[in-house]
Amino acid sequence: MNYLMNLQYFGNDDVIEDIDATIILGDFHLEANVMPPKLLLLRLSGMLCNQRYSRQDKDEIANSIYSAIRPITGKRGYEMRRFGGSSGSPTHESDLNLLRVLAENKGVLPRKAWATVILRGRDRYYDIYRKCNVSEGKPTFTHVEYSPPRDGGQFSMPDICIARYPVLGEMSYLKMQCVTILVALNKIRVANNEEPVAIGPIEQEMRSIQRARKSYKSSPDSMRMHNFISVFNKCNGYSMVAYPVGMHLDRFREGESLENKILFTMRKPRCGSRGRGGSILGDRYVFALLDW
Repeated sequence: MNYLMNLQYFGNDDVIEDIDATIILGDFHLEANVMPPKLLLLRLSGMLCNQRYSRQDKDEIANSIYSAIRPITGKRGYEMRRFGGSSGSPTHESDLNLLRVLAENKGVLPRKAWATVILRGRDRYYDIYRKCNVSEGKPTFTHVEYSPPRDGGQFSMPDICIARYPVLGEMSYLKMQCVTILVALNKIRVANNEEPVAIGPIEQEMRSIQRARKSYKSSPDSMRMHNFISVFNKCNGYSMVAYPVGMHLDRFREGESLENKILFTMRKPRCGSRGRGGSILGDRYVFALLDW
């Protein structure tokens, strides 16, 4: 514990060799009400893919995954519906980005651009247009809202990507391992008269794991692991984050879950962007895949 407390940052080089998983819990001692501890981090000490592939192989895999997944994220590769703060505030640059996205996505505007008024708000854009059929006593105009466009967005992980890129299958499998580790941790905490952690997310994830196990048992031998991962993935939503994310508020529509994250680095694209940022090499493009 003292070792971790003295670290300014925590990465692969800081993991002690005989540690398989690092769990960090936070407390709410500053809150007026008594609350159970919060799970801040569960980090496994390694992945098979990191040991299996060379640096050059990892670069090629990262580029291939980015090229395969980016077009199916958000609105043709752009996140436009995140209002929790992660997309930042509208700026002159985001104004230009919005116009570009609107030009590339014909279905984003319900009217032709010349029949739409676009207003910039504090944290979003308002696209105002006239209704086709106006009911008596109802407003003549309506609007849709978009956040400042960002690279990436939400998507459903295609089965073909799980089959083609083992690292994505391992990402999902390790999440299931993390859930079972937390189940075991809570049994120990309860036995020691301590509050369990992440009860709601663990219950949600265990239901998904049970569905995946049923598929595993009923599948032919050659397809068992693929179907096991595939069914579990269909219980999760995915996002690609290829931009810096600040403080924000996430909303989950279908109950609590655990956020699983993997970072990829690759050669910097021509635009000069560093994506999400966070590469220890400093000059490489970084994007994250998350599931929840």
